[in-house]
Parts: sequence; structure tokens; C-alpha cells
Amino acid sequence: MGSGGIDYVTADNDGRRVYVPRGGNTFVFDLDSHKYIGTVTNVGGHGVVVDAASHHGFASGQKIGMFDAGTLEKIKDIDVAAADAFAGAVHGQGFNSQPPVAEHHAD
Repeated sequence: MGSGGIDYVTADNDGRRVYVPRGGNTFVFDLDSHKYIGTVTNVGGHGVVVDAASHHGFASGQKIGMFDAGTLEKIKDIDVAAADAFAGAVHGQGFNSQPPVAEHHAD
């Protein structure tokens, strides 16, 4: 399953998937059978959240990685506001349909 640690494993009840960000990738498993589905390449970090309405996933790290939860294809990277910060966690849906981000600083 690659190298690197694992911070937050996410179970997506609506999509019936489990997301395991590890190193620079996110590994995806079926929530019911536990079988490996695929990998979101170049989207990894600390945690994942999936928006059920848009079917977009977001993974926290030096940048927020956005991906299509259906195809597991990376859509884009989203920069974190501060240059010395990284997004340590993303959480469920916010009040404005954008995932809230918990930010950490290097110092």
C-alpha cells in the first residue's frame, strides 16, 4: 500500500467507500466487502472528505487535493492560504457547501 504514515481513515457512508490517504496517494476500498477499488494518484495527505452532492473528494496536505470520487481522477490542487502552513484536516460539509479546513503552521 505504498510508503508513509496514515493519519485519518475516512468512511464515506453515502458512497460506501473507505479512503486511506498514505504518502502522496489515497487508496480506496469498498466499505462493505473491504476490497481494493483503486488509487487516487498524487492526492494524499492527512485526511479525506467527500461531498455527496458533487461527488468531489478533498484530501488535506501541503495543498488540498481535489478529485472525482467516481473516477478517482485528480481534478486540481488548491493552495493553502499561508506559505508556512498545511491543511492538517478537512471535515464534512461547511455552512457554504465548502469543506472546512483545519490549518497547521510550521512554527
